[in-house]
Amino acid sequence: MKHIVKLLITAAAVVPAIAQAHHHSRPPKPATYVGVEVTPYSVSNRFDDGFVHHEPSFSLIIGKEQKTGLASRFAIEGEYKYIGKSESYKDDSNQSVTTSGQAFLVNVKPRYYFKNPEYHLSGIFGAGSFTADVSGAKQSNFAFQIGAEVGTRFDNGLDITVGYKAFSSQLKDLDETFMHHSVYSSLRYNF
Repeated sequence: MKHIVKLLITAAAVVPAIAQAHHHSRPPKPATYVGVEVTPYSVSNRFDDGFVHHEPSFSLIIGKEQKTGLASRFAIEGEYKYIGKSESYKDDSNQSVTTSGQAFLVNVKPRYYFKNPEYHLSGIFGAGSFTADVSGAKQSNFAFQIGAEVGTRFDNGLDITVGYKAFSSQLKDLDETFMHHSVYSSLRYNF
């Protein structure tokens, strides 16, 4: 958890510094966008044995932003999420369990552009379907995620963000909840 806090503090310092180099006089126009999120560091908890680290994960995003006020926007987006493999041990035994998965989600993002609109803050609320591969056995179920991100949009249409997401799905065959916590960075193109 200390690693997540350090990454978020670093991100909070870096994004405003990048934004200072690209001054906007007002929030950018609402746009349609495509992008990729890269998660170099993530953890999940399974089998009540604490947190396990995952291989890198990524998401592909397509979305549409609508203006809701002078400095606020509302975005809806589709997300394909790949969660990299992790390995844990069940019930203090030597039985190794690997987990990976993919999800298809629909996210809503209320977004606020600050008075000095070089950067923005967004909330993330999403729901969809998650297919888990648990030691070779596949199972699908409902999933949801929540999170927050901070970012900046450049004059050329590129958007850089950093954020945190908490993802959850009930794995009925294993009678447990899969929770995935990730810190990510993303690059989006607005057109």
